[in-house]
Order: sequence, then C-alpha cells, then structure tokens
Amino acid sequence: MNKKKALPDIASAHHKFISTGKIEAGSLRPEIKDSWMRCRKLGIDPYDGSSPTVLRESEFAALLSRKKNLITIAVPFMERLYELIRDSGFAVVLTDEQGFILEIIRTPDLEEAIMKTQINYLPGSRWLEEDVGTNGIDLVLRLQKPYQISGAEHYAIAHHVVACIGAPIFNADGQLTGTLTASGYTQATQKHTAAMIVAAVEVITDEIMLREKNNQLIITNNRLANVLTSMSDGVIVTDHRGIIQQMNPVAQHMLGHSIGKDYHAAISDFYDDGLIYRNDVLDKGISYTDKEVAIKSRTSSTHILATANPIKDEQEQIVGGIIVLTPAAKLQKLIKRYASTSARFHFKEIIGKSPAMQSALDLAERASRKSNTILLEGESGTGKEIFAQAIHNNSSRKNGPFVAINCGALPRELISSELFGYMEGTFTGAKKEGRPGKFELANGGTIFLDEVAEMPLEQQVNLLRVLQERAITRIGSIKEIPIDVMIICATNKDLKMEVMRNNFRQDLYYRLNVISIKIPPLRERLEDIPLLVDFFISCMSNPGSKSKITVTPEVIECFSRYNWPGNVRELQNVIEKMLLYCDGDIMGLERLPAGIPLYPAGRTTNHYAPSLESDFLHSTRKRKRDKVNEEERQKLLLLLSRSGGNISFIAKELGVNRCTVYRKMKRHNINCGAG
Repeated sequence: MNKKKALPDIASAHHKFISTGKIEAGSLRPEIKDSWMRCRKLGIDPYDGSSPTVLRESEFAALLSRKKNLITIAVPFMERLYELIRDSGFAVVLTDEQGFILEIIRTPDLEEAIMKTQINYLPGSRWLEEDVGTNGIDLVLRLQKPYQISGAEHYAIAHHVVACIGAPIFNADGQLTGTLTASGYTQATQKHTAAMIVAAVEVITDEIMLREKNNQLIITNNRLANVLTSMSDGVIVTDHRGIIQQMNPVAQHMLGHSIGKDYHAAISDFYDDGLIYRNDVLDKGISYTDKEVAIKSRTSSTHILATANPIKDEQEQIVGGIIVLTPAAKLQKLIKRYASTSARFHFKEIIGKSPAMQSALDLAERASRKSNTILLEGESGTGKEIFAQAIHNNSSRKNGPFVAINCGALPRELISSELFGYMEGTFTGAKKEGRPGKFELANGGTIFLDEVAEMPLEQQVNLLRVLQERAITRIGSIKEIPIDVMIICATNKDLKMEVMRNNFRQDLYYRLNVISIKIPPLRERLEDIPLLVDFFISCMSNPGSKSKITVTPEVIECFSRYNWPGNVRELQNVIEKMLLYCDGDIMGLERLPAGIPLYPAGRTTNHYAPSLESDFLHSTRKRKRDKVNEEERQKLLLLLSRSGGNISFIAKELGVNRCTVYRKMKRHNINCGAG
C-alpha cells in the first residue's frame, strides 16, 4: 500500500489549485495530482461532493441479485472487521467493480451525520471520480491495488474531514469484482486499519476462490452424473477393495441391483473375473480393454465386453477403479469383425408373381412372425439367402443381428469353434482372450446356416442340442450360455434322401423341418422371367443413360424355353453379359451369350448360337442334363415307392401341382396306375 507522505500544506495546495488550476511540484502524490487534473477537466464542482448517480429501487435490486455471491461472502467478514474498528467511528463499505455501494456497516451516529450532509453516501449510489471527484473507492478501482486517501486529498471540500482506506477484490478468474473500504473522520484513523482491510480482502478472495472451486466441482459432478445416466454402457465405480460405490442405471439393470446407502456389494458378487480385476487393476494398476467377461445377474449370466481402469490420487496411489460394461446389444462391432453379413432384403423386394413363388413368399411371411426354426429348400441360385434376410427383417428380431455362415465352406475341424466359440487357451492358435461363436453373435437376432446338409454328422449332434436346449457351450468350457435366436437353415439337397443315405441325422431333420419352405426353381416360374429381366437391366444399366434398354420378344421366348440350371443367378449373369456388348437400346438374339439355345420362329428343333457349336461344349451340356434328369427320375421312383403311387403326396413333397408330377413321369417314361 502506498503510505501517505507528510504533506502539511495539502490544504493550501488544494485551495491554490481550485483558484488557479496550478499545482506546485512535489506537493501531492502522483495519483492524487492526476486525479485532481481529471476532475478539473471534467468540471467537477469541488463545493458539492454529493453523488448524482443513484440507482432506482428496481435497478438496485437487480444489482444485488447479480452480486449476491460477493455480498454473501463479504458481509460476514465486514461484520467482524467492523467489530474491530467500530470504536474509531469508521464505516465498512462494499462496492461492485463499477463503484456502486452494495453494503455499508456503520454506527447510527455516523449514519445520521452522513445523512445530514446529503452527499448520498448510501447503498445504490456510485462513487467514481466523475461523480464526486477524487475519492478512495475510485482510486482503488482505478489502480487495482490497496490505497489510502485522507482529508484535503479529496477533490470535494465536503470530504476533507474524512479518510478512506480500501483494497480491491478479485474473483476466481482474476477479474476485478469490487472493493472493500473503511471510511471515517481523519483524526480517528489508526495505523492498523489498513492492514486489517487488506487481510479481510485476502480472506474474502480466498473464500471466493474456494466457493468457485466447489461450484466447479459440483458442476463437474453433475456433468459426470448426466453423462453416466445417459450412457448406453454400464459403468461401475469401486473402491480399492473392489466394493461397488456407484453404478449408472444401465449397470444396475444389467446386474439386477441398485446400490443404495445400505447396500455395498463386492464386484466379485457379479463379475466372474472379479479376482482378475482386483489383482490386475486394483493391485497392479493394469488396465484392460474390451475383455469378454460373464456378468451374473439375479436371473442369468450374460457375456459382455468390459473395459477397466484404475483410479489414482495425486500421489499415484490406487484408490479405486472404474469398469465400463458394453451390453450385448452393442456387440455389433464384434459381428462386423467376425461376420460381415447384414440383412438388406425385404419381402417387397423379392420379384415374382407366379403362383409357385407367391405361395413360397406367403408361407415365408407367415413363418417369420411365428416360428423360431425355418428350413429353406431350393436349388442353387434360387435366392435362399434373400429369403432368409427377408424373413429376419419381417420378424420380431429385425433390430437384432443377422449372421450368415456357409457350413459347406468351413473346414470340418473349425465348424464347432465357428458356431459355438471357444475359451482362451483352448487350442494352439486360439486367440488369447477366446472368441464368441456365431450363435452368440446372433443372440437376439437370426443365424442363417446355408448348405446345412454339408455339416459333418458329428457336428449335427451339436446343432440338434442347440435346437433342443436353446443354449450353447463354448469349446473348453462347461458353462451353458442361453441364446435367443431364430435359426434358418438352407439346403440345395433333398434332406430326406440324405437321411436315407445316412448323410444326415433323422432326428435333426425332423427338428429342422418344422416349417419347410420350398423355393421354386426358375424353370417352374417362367412367368417371372420378364419381371426379372427388367429388374436386372434397370439395376445394371448406366445410371446416366437417358433411354431404357429392352429385350426383344424372341429373347424372352428363348429364355422361357431354357432349363436354367443356375436359376435366377444364371439369368442375372446372362443379362450382365448381354449388356456388356449392347450398343443400342434393344437387345436381340444376336446378343445371347454362349450356352443359351436359339429357337427360330416356326421351328421346334433346338439351334444354338454359332459360338456354341463345338462338340466339347455340346457334350458337356448333355452330360449335365442327363445327370439332372437321372437324379429327378430316381427321386420320383423313390417317392412313388414310399407313397404307394400317391400322386398328391408326391406333388406336396416336391412343392408342385399334380399336373407337373404327371408331366415329369411322362418325360422319364414312368408309369403308375395309382393316383
């Protein structure tokens, strides 16, 4: 604080300045001199001394509300300070950063004396240089440091009888927020008053800082609480012993418990890897990420992903830990990592108006709403996976995962680990943390087992058990994991024939054959060919093309007379090849690729495109046709034998009408008097 120099002639200097505007060198402190010069320039009346700026009642109420925090903190210290200096007759004054008086504590006698002077030294009035001339409040605000002004140093003569000692108050951000001053008669000034003012301001500032930090802590805690509440992951906080201290609602739901004041459970009560958590995280400070663990709730055990980290204090001592649990609904990233299939198709996108196709679609739509096990039968290329995706998207599990696996493409020794998963360290080459199987990944959704007839007999037993128990057991574990999945199997083989040949388990066949949907081959739904052709052309044509490419009726006629052993997939490939060499808007017979027979108008003899006239290609096609015909003939003979010649039974098994059965029998020279 600047100490007031002994200047006995300040009153004379003031009188001379008011009269002449001149100040003798060295007669005033620089701050006082500069203030007098500004006051004269502003035209402040030295014979007045009252503040013209007084807030209206509503304005003052708004100011008090805005500065409530400062007032709440400062007033108790003002009262203590006043008790120490009240005998000297000094008043303790609190102002804001703009010089408005917020609070005054003074003796009744002093208040009465000041009121008589009518200088408006009261709450709501402003005491800046431009209001009342040189004064202690303004100089403290202007200099932003403790300052004392006495007697004639004031610009207004009415203030020459008082002294003012003050110090600035700063907030937690280091910004000026107000002043604390003590003012009274000059002759009553005591040396220790200034020190007490400074000490009081320091305590007030510390309290402001402390409250601001506490407020920030409250805000931070509220933010964290809101974050925890809104998280879709479960969050558990434990102390250094592994005792749960806090859980968010998701974790409470996952564990089936809420942690209240009277209930603090150990994490090991719910967490299969609780011992690892204590040893690694709480004892050694080792974190882990996305570790698969089992959470035990009141009703079941669920496999989820867990991430755990230690919580340390300023001395790097472990004081607790935090665990983030990812629910099963969020295991989609695992599904994307291990199974890239997604269900994109819906029933409305499956093309087909033929009775056979409409019958299959109707049955599939009904099954999607009612059944958990569906068998799709159809030749290669008929669209079994598209049906499976549409069934999934029309079921109650449409928001769950769709996991597809081709049983025929997996090595025999890997089928079990792919379907059912394995525990860590089960076999050489296994992932250290273990791995969930496709059934676990499909939990809550659908698993599609394509080419199920190719599954080895020893693995069919495991699949049968899953169908019966609705639970799986990982390789290397004895713990059952409940699953809730729709199981859709598909095959291009006759499973009854495979059962008779001892290639497929009879009990598994009957488990799978709850709902059997036969997807007709393209040759039995010829009326759908024009629709499919238009669709493929639309999908494969150049998006920037202004005109639509069409095929001639002759091409459609050729397509309708072709056997289509590759079904819809083959038709799609044919259209793609034709478009590749198409230069105009119309594709005729000249664009037919090798392998599609030509049928000129008015003739019934097969003629092939010139590019196909080779003995090799012709003989290859004939062998394939003969093989298909022989398989169909053997199948008819078997069904005739088993049914005693019942054509209706055979038609139902083949998914065709009776006329088609008779036509097939005639083609294969099979006679039967029963019907």
